[in-house]
Amino acid sequence: MKRTSRLVAVITMMALALWPSGSTFAQEPTEIIDQQTVYGLLRSDGSVQKIIVVDWIHVKGQGPVTVRIPGPREKVTNLSGPELPRLQGNDILWTFEVNGAHDFFYSSETSKPLPVDISITYKLDGRPVEAQDLAGKDGRLQIEVHLTAREKKVQTVTYHDETGKLRSIDKELYVPFLAMVSANIPVDRFEDIDTHGATTVVTGKTMSATWMVVPNPEATVTLEMTGKAIELDPLTITLLPGLPPLPPVPLDPSLLEQVAEGIQSLSSALDQLDGGAAGLSTGLGKMELGLRQLHESLQKLQQAAGAQAMLLEQLRSSHEQLMALAKELQEAASENPQLQGRLQPLVEGLYKEQQILMLLTEGGTWQGQPFPSFKDLQGGLQAAGDGAGQMAGALHQSAAGASRLSGGLQELARGTSGMSTQLQSGLAQIRQGQAVMEATQRLAEGYDSFIGKPSGAKGDVRFILKTEEIRAPQPESPQGSPAATAPEASQKPTSLWEMIRSFFLRLFQR
Repeated sequence: MKRTSRLVAVITMMALALWPSGSTFAQEPTEIIDQQTVYGLLRSDGSVQKIIVVDWIHVKGQGPVTVRIPGPREKVTNLSGPELPRLQGNDILWTFEVNGAHDFFYSSETSKPLPVDISITYKLDGRPVEAQDLAGKDGRLQIEVHLTAREKKVQTVTYHDETGKLRSIDKELYVPFLAMVSANIPVDRFEDIDTHGATTVVTGKTMSATWMVVPNPEATVTLEMTGKAIELDPLTITLLPGLPPLPPVPLDPSLLEQVAEGIQSLSSALDQLDGGAAGLSTGLGKMELGLRQLHESLQKLQQAAGAQAMLLEQLRSSHEQLMALAKELQEAASENPQLQGRLQPLVEGLYKEQQILMLLTEGGTWQGQPFPSFKDLQGGLQAAGDGAGQMAGALHQSAAGASRLSGGLQELARGTSGMSTQLQSGLAQIRQGQAVMEATQRLAEGYDSFIGKPSGAKGDVRFILKTEEIRAPQPESPQGSPAATAPEASQKPTSLWEMIRSFFLRLFQR
């Protein structure tokens, strides 16, 4: 039997090597879709034991069609038909008849590292323990699944900064993978179960716990529970390129931008008001200075007017004495007409001067117009001086108020300007975050194959990873007892579905 298998293998290898590198009849397909499912068998500590890739190829075309798949790949097996692959360098070529559309499945193995590193650690009653030493033990068990993203690329991120300028920066980003870690926990064996935020569903005696994380670059899932005669079912880890649905942003960034623009406009208006208030304070200060100078000048003028009034009073008294003397002389010269005639003009002149002096000291009418007295002038100067002083004091208070207003407007302007700056900075961070998220999503969309796909094909990839189970050693069965319930090798699947089902049964039994 072994010799026959080896002979078949040798003949197959010779056929693959001697098969022509191309076919004159085969043509390129019009459309290819390659959906890859990567099955990983993991050890209990998360290290990789085996990776098997199942490709579902959907092609469209007419007649003989050749599909070229980049390699290298190991243990290539057609799961859906009798066609054998051909090798051309590291590439694998499949040729088959297509009548409009054709689907086929094949599997292969690879040693390529997974895009996410997985490490699983165990603690029993707070002490680290190897997985194989857990079986059959009792105690408080802690399981931690550590996931670390490996795939990263430099992406150009473009966004508007806080000044509104378009900026572009190069940022190293990890390809995002949505990781779903699932564990089946028998509730009749474990109690005090703490899933640390997992989604749980209890069906019968089994609790199904599922964690959903995106390692960027790291994430950890923790499970704690108390068990007796511990045994663990396999953990299943599903990796999908992409991000989970994000909750909507509570505030529209465009509305925040409008608010920021409004605050900036308010800050500019406050700056202008501050300038006006500062100018008003300066102008009032100058007016106050002018009024105080006027007040001082009026005081000096009042003092001068007072001195002049005293001088005028003395002059009037002296003039009255001259008038009396002139009258006495005129009366004494009554017997001398010639002398009396000469004294008459003097008396008349002195009389007119006396009227002018009385007008200046007492006031009256001059040429039909009211004429204030020196006392009235002195009182007016005093009133004007007092008014100028009072107005200067009022202007001083107004200038002080305008100065305080300017200071308050400055503080308010600085506050609104700072608020606008902080809001603009926050908006810039939001825009940068959105740009990073979009670039990250593009990375996820670009990760559509694990080990390569046909040129021009639309790709899709997912990873389904499963750890070893942890079981207590079972007693050996008696000599000659029937074997376990594995399907007999002679029972060969007949349909495509049975072939694929049989493949996966064998996959997870290895």
